[in-house]
Amino acid sequence: MDDPAIHVERIGDGPRVVCVHGSMSHGSAVFESLRALTDAYAVEFIDRRGFGASPPRPGGVDFDGDADDVAALLGSGAHLVGHSYGAVVALLATGRRPALVRSLTVIEPPAFSLAADDPAVVATRTRLEPVFPAGPDVSAGRWLAMFVGALGSEVPAELPVPGEDEGDVRASMTERPPWEATVDLAPIRAAGVPVLVIRGDWAPDPPGAAVAGAAFRAISEVVVEGTGGRLLVVADSTHAPQVERPDVVLPALRAHLAAAEASAAHRPRC
Repeated sequence: MDDPAIHVERIGDGPRVVCVHGSMSHGSAVFESLRALTDAYAVEFIDRRGFGASPPRPGGVDFDGDADDVAALLGSGAHLVGHSYGAVVALLATGRRPALVRSLTVIEPPAFSLAADDPAVVATRTRLEPVFPAGPDVSAGRWLAMFVGALGSEVPAELPVPGEDEGDVRASMTERPPWEATVDLAPIRAAGVPVLVIRGDWAPDPPGAAVAGAAFRAISEVVVEGTGGRLLVVADSTHAPQVERPDVVLPALRAHLAAAEASAAHRPRC
């Protein structure tokens, strides 16, 4: 069911693929390579509330509210793809409506609670805690530098933010911290949802980012184990392998979707 408060770009025909972006993004900004799927699928790029063309949610960006939005958009069923914060949203939405998710793909999910005791996860959360949410006097450029720096990159005190990106950055500044999300993987596994977890190997990044890379590795392993899913580690990529290595991610995603469709076609109907 469509929600007029959620802007959705729809292209292509076929089984639906709903894509959920992460922080500092909107719509297809980090999913441009997935437009190639429109030869076989109806691909839908949503703007989470407060991002792109979707109006803000009172009180700021909240993963629980976003998950409710995505669950409502599933209609009679769809494949879900989520990146970063959007991957947490996709996990939550799938846990709430697993029967409506034909397959789930999560890319670098910051679901910190799933590996809360892992040393790299603890260290990464500690670095990010001063960043979320931003204080009222913090500029978009200063906040962006704080965020990137918290993940281990050396950056100046303030980074340039193009005018067309400022709205997405400012929405991210209000995000509820992802480590507050309680992600339950059991309903996803119990429903037999086909799951693909994608992460970068973080090899290209500076040594300071190794801790963040290790954190995402730990989280990804828990998601794979908890859902019975498959893991794809993308060489020469970091937090956005679908952008950095579409030559690897797109074929893997296409195969995942096709396998899920084939499995659904042979599933007995009640």
